[in-house]
Amino acid sequence: MRGFLDALGVDPGSLPPDLDAQAALYRSLVSGRRMLIVLDNAATADQVVPLLPGSPACTVLVTGRTTLPTLIDRYGARHLPLDVLTHAEARTLLAARVGDERVNAEPDVTDEMVELCGRHPLALAITARQAAAHPTIPLAEVAAELRELGLEVLAHDTDPTASLPAVLSWSLHHLTSEQRTVFALLGIAPGPDTDLSAVASLTNLSLTEARKVLRVLEDHSLLDRHPNGRYAMHDLVRAYAATTAHDDLSEPVRRAALERVVDFYLDTAHTADRLLYPHRPPIRLDPIPVNSHPHPLPDHPAALLWLDTHHRHLLAAQHTAAAQHRHQAVLHLAWALGTFHLRLGHRHAELAMWQAAADAAIHLPDPAARSLAHRHLGQALARQGRHEQAIGHLHQALALAEHHHDPTQQALAHHTLARAWERRGDHRRALEHARHALDLFRILDQPTWEADALNDGASAD
Repeated sequence: MRGFLDALGVDPGSLPPDLDAQAALYRSLVSGRRMLIVLDNAATADQVVPLLPGSPACTVLVTGRTTLPTLIDRYGARHLPLDVLTHAEARTLLAARVGDERVNAEPDVTDEMVELCGRHPLALAITARQAAAHPTIPLAEVAAELRELGLEVLAHDTDPTASLPAVLSWSLHHLTSEQRTVFALLGIAPGPDTDLSAVASLTNLSLTEARKVLRVLEDHSLLDRHPNGRYAMHDLVRAYAATTAHDDLSEPVRRAALERVVDFYLDTAHTADRLLYPHRPPIRLDPIPVNSHPHPLPDHPAALLWLDTHHRHLLAAQHTAAAQHRHQAVLHLAWALGTFHLRLGHRHAELAMWQAAADAAIHLPDPAARSLAHRHLGQALARQGRHEQAIGHLHQALALAEHHHDPTQQALAHHTLARAWERRGDHRRALEHARHALDLFRILDQPTWEADALNDGASAD
């Protein structure tokens, strides 16, 4: 306020003593004038309201990382969110600061730098400053540092305004401890984005509480809300959130949060699979925690849509479970995606998940789990035409089942071997395994599987 009054020519000796009186004087001095008043980097509405003129001839431009709802609701401010730069705009910024000659000499490297910065203006400005300060260093070296060190390269120890982590930290100053914890956990959550149910499970909050925190993070420009209830972070913001999680949260807190969200994805995927293939023999999951929030799936179309929307999250959840040595969850996630992968032809994802499941099954005490994992891995390899590897894993599945006297797994292994040999064109061996499977299914009194074996035998005969 004092700076504005000084700029308007007010004698310092005649200044009113309190803020309200100074604000009234300020409004009287700008009344009737055509002025653009810029209030840069405002953190709260309290910083802005005293400087709002009473004259309609004035326009006020307020910038900041925080949405100020008081200004919108009470004073009719228009909120104008700014996205990251386009690729062309980002390239132009680099060229203006680094020089056209260097940018044109390494066009592919320049494009990579743009994407490594996520087209974030401050990240680009910092990268351009570092490149311009070392004109003899190829841009490829600058890009390599950015690729390898990420957010660390965009930090500055002495000037916080020239440090992306420092600028992002300003958005955390006005958050509660709970809100900062949610922000940090979102940085390590599996998948490219998230939704309300996943956040509630990750953070152990109710759906209502989680929604409130997400709204606050969105207001502080730490989270973007997308259509269909999706929430996502800019890659650099997420990297900062992940760093915050590892620096500020204990390992047990991080582990518990990831266990909850993996269980959420597993429980919901299992429900979806039961809707897609209700006659499939089920697997036994651990009891769902009382505070879990599995996504409600009323019917087959809803299940298919959820699996399609969350496919990348489910793959990431399996990676998370593997990193935590939750071997049973790794196996169960592969199983829960089986029907979906088969129907939509996701062969590479199917193979990756069953390879992870086979690796995890080594650590499980149940031999049936190991046999199942090798059988499905062999089946996935066979679908990709990798016959020798497929047959090897299927024989491992059969050997495990025979060694542990498990007739069900033996029958299923023979059944899958019949199909694998048929794919390879060896009908004699296919028929041999189909007959073994048929005999075992009859002993097990499994008429549906018996019918499958009869079909296999007919096609191999």
